[in-house]
Amino acid sequence: MAFIPIRVRRKEKKPPKRGAKKEKRIAYTLIKVKENQLISEKAKEVETLFKGRSFSRLTNPDEFTLLINIERLWKKYPRVYVVELDDGTSRWFYLIPSEERIRFERKDKFIVFIPKSEEALEKIVHRIINKGAKQKTPIEKALNLIQALLGVVGLFLAYLHRADIMQISNILTFIFAMIIVVQSLKKSYREREYEFD
Repeated sequence: MAFIPIRVRRKEKKPPKRGAKKEKRIAYTLIKVKENQLISEKAKEVETLFKGRSFSRLTNPDEFTLLINIERLWKKYPRVYVVELDDGTSRWFYLIPSEERIRFERKDKFIVFIPKSEEALEKIVHRIINKGAKQKTPIEKALNLIQALLGVVGLFLAYLHRADIMQISNILTFIFAMIIVVQSLKKSYREREYEFD
């Protein structure tokens, strides 16, 4: 039996497109200072993580000051870290342009925002300064209302048929499943909210 060699042509790898822009990100990290520690002591600890990187520090900035400083870096670099130290009285902000990930031993909050425009960046800074305060969107309000109504209907049916609850077990199971579905929709919507147009 003779074997005939067959050549298999490998697909050529396409070279990466030159000039392809990286998606710009704002990586916000909140670190709450412990009650028995001074904010200046915590600042020294945190600054050791920034060795070899250029950074700027802002102490108790207003919204406009924080915005113009972040905007200046955001226009030049694809990723900007905004690190906040909060002791309940003072708020210190560090702004670090870095493509490499900065790892913190302990953090209270970490959110990566993807601003698509300068207006979106303003919304993000407003949210950071106001400690995450934001109004609920109509979609979130509708999902909360649906979830509440399903819960009320389930409790009402359970009360009406309390003598023989097995009669409506299928309906109650369906209502419970719908509450879980609505909850997962709320979660996925919250995950997408960090992409600002």
